[in-house]
Amino acid sequence: DSLEDAQKAAGFKFNLPENLNPSDCCIIHSKVLQVLVEGGYARKAPGNKDISGDSFYYSQVNEKEQGNKKITLKGDGKVVSLATWTDGEYSYCLRFDDGKSEAQMLKYINEIK
Repeated sequence: DSLEDAQKAAGFKFNLPENLNPSDCCIIHSKVLQVLVEGGYARKAPGNKDISGDSFYYSQVNEKEQGNKKITLKGDGKVVSLATWTDGEYSYCLRFDDGKSEAQMLKYINEIK
Protein backbone atom coordinates (compact mmCIF):
# COMPACT_ATOMS: atom_id res chain seq x y z
CA ASP A 1 0.00 0.00 0.00
CA SER A 2 2.91 2.36 0.67
CA LEU A 3 6.64 2.57 0.07
CA GLU A 4 7.18 1.86 3.75
CA ASP A 5 5.08 -1.34 3.51
CA ALA A 6 6.87 -2.39 0.30
CA GLN A 7 10.28 -1.84 1.93
CA LYS A 8 9.25 -4.02 4.88
CA ALA A 9 8.05 -6.76 2.51
CA ALA A 10 11.25 -6.56 0.44
CA GLY A 11 13.51 -6.44 3.48
CA PHE A 12 15.52 -3.37 2.43
CA LYS A 13 15.19 0.41 2.15
CA PHE A 14 14.84 2.25 -1.15
CA ASN A 15 15.55 5.98 -0.95
CA LEU A 16 14.56 8.13 -3.92
CA PRO A 17 14.87 11.87 -4.51
CA GLU A 18 11.64 13.70 -3.64
CA ASN A 19 11.63 15.52 -6.99
CA LEU A 20 11.07 12.19 -8.78
CA ASN A 21 7.55 12.31 -7.29
CA PRO A 22 7.40 8.66 -6.18
CA SER A 23 3.90 7.21 -6.20
CA ASP A 24 2.68 3.61 -6.40
CA CYS A 25 5.00 0.76 -5.58
CA CYS A 26 4.99 -3.02 -5.75
CA ILE A 27 7.18 -6.08 -5.32
CA ILE A 28 7.98 -8.05 -8.50
CA HIS A 29 8.93 -11.74 -8.33
CA SER A 30 9.15 -11.53 -4.52
CA LYS A 31 12.39 -9.52 -4.59
CA VAL A 32 12.36 -6.51 -6.93
CA LEU A 33 10.97 -3.34 -5.34
CA GLN A 34 9.49 -1.07 -8.02
CA VAL A 35 8.38 2.50 -7.44
CA LEU A 36 6.52 4.44 -10.10
CA VAL A 37 7.95 7.93 -10.55
CA GLU A 38 6.75 10.75 -12.75
CA GLY A 39 7.18 9.47 -16.32
CA GLY A 40 8.77 6.14 -15.45
CA TYR A 41 9.91 3.80 -12.71
CA ALA A 42 12.79 2.97 -10.39
CA ARG A 43 13.72 -0.52 -9.18
CA LYS A 44 16.01 -2.05 -6.58
CA ALA A 45 16.77 -5.70 -5.79
CA PRO A 46 19.47 -7.78 -4.13
CA GLY A 47 22.13 -9.08 -6.51
CA ASN A 48 23.93 -7.83 -9.58
CA LYS A 49 21.53 -8.62 -12.45
CA ASP A 50 19.78 -6.26 -14.87
CA ILE A 51 16.37 -5.79 -13.22
CA SER A 52 15.03 -3.24 -15.70
CA GLY A 53 12.69 -5.58 -17.57
CA ASP A 54 13.43 -3.38 -20.60
CA SER A 55 14.38 -5.27 -23.77
CA PHE A 56 14.04 -2.27 -26.09
CA TYR A 57 16.89 -1.68 -28.55
CA TYR A 58 18.70 1.60 -27.81
CA SER A 59 20.92 3.19 -30.44
CA GLN A 60 23.37 4.50 -27.84
CA VAL A 61 24.77 2.58 -24.87
CA ASN A 62 27.43 4.10 -22.61
CA GLU A 63 29.25 2.71 -19.59
CA LYS A 64 30.19 5.03 -16.73
CA GLU A 65 31.75 4.62 -13.30
CA GLN A 66 30.70 6.81 -10.43
CA GLY A 67 32.35 5.82 -7.16
CA ASN A 68 31.64 2.10 -6.65
CA LYS A 69 28.81 2.19 -9.19
CA LYS A 70 29.16 0.67 -12.65
CA ILE A 71 26.43 2.37 -14.65
CA THR A 72 24.99 1.49 -18.05
CA LEU A 73 23.14 4.36 -19.75
CA LYS A 74 20.88 3.65 -22.73
CA GLY A 75 19.16 6.12 -25.00
CA ASP A 76 18.91 7.62 -28.45
CA GLY A 77 21.95 9.91 -28.36
CA LYS A 78 19.88 12.92 -27.28
CA VAL A 79 18.42 11.65 -24.01
CA VAL A 80 18.99 8.71 -21.68
CA SER A 81 15.89 6.58 -21.16
CA LEU A 82 17.33 3.75 -19.06
CA ALA A 83 20.07 3.49 -16.47
CA THR A 84 21.07 0.25 -14.77
CA TRP A 85 23.75 -0.11 -12.12
CA THR A 86 24.99 -2.05 -9.14
CA ASP A 87 26.17 -0.62 -5.87
CA GLY A 88 27.37 -3.06 -3.25
CA GLU A 89 24.92 -5.92 -2.87
CA TYR A 90 22.05 -4.31 -4.83
CA SER A 91 21.04 -3.77 -8.44
CA TYR A 92 19.11 -0.68 -9.52
CA CYS A 93 17.40 0.71 -12.57
CA LEU A 94 15.83 4.03 -13.45
CA ARG A 95 13.70 4.40 -16.58
CA PHE A 96 11.88 7.35 -18.09
CA ASP A 97 9.51 7.18 -21.07
CA ASP A 98 10.71 10.53 -22.46
CA GLY A 99 14.29 10.26 -21.19
CA LYS A 100 16.48 12.73 -19.32
CA SER A 101 19.81 14.36 -20.02
CA GLU A 102 22.82 12.26 -19.06
CA ALA A 103 23.75 14.82 -16.39
CA GLN A 104 20.27 14.67 -14.85
CA MET A 105 20.22 10.88 -14.90
CA LEU A 106 23.62 10.71 -13.19
CA LYS A 107 22.43 13.21 -10.58
CA TYR A 108 19.42 11.00 -9.78
CA ILE A 109 21.62 7.90 -9.65
CA ASN A 110 23.92 9.61 -7.17
CA GLU A 111 20.93 10.35 -4.89
CA ILE A 112 19.28 6.91 -5.06
CA LYS A 113 20.17 4.47 -2.29
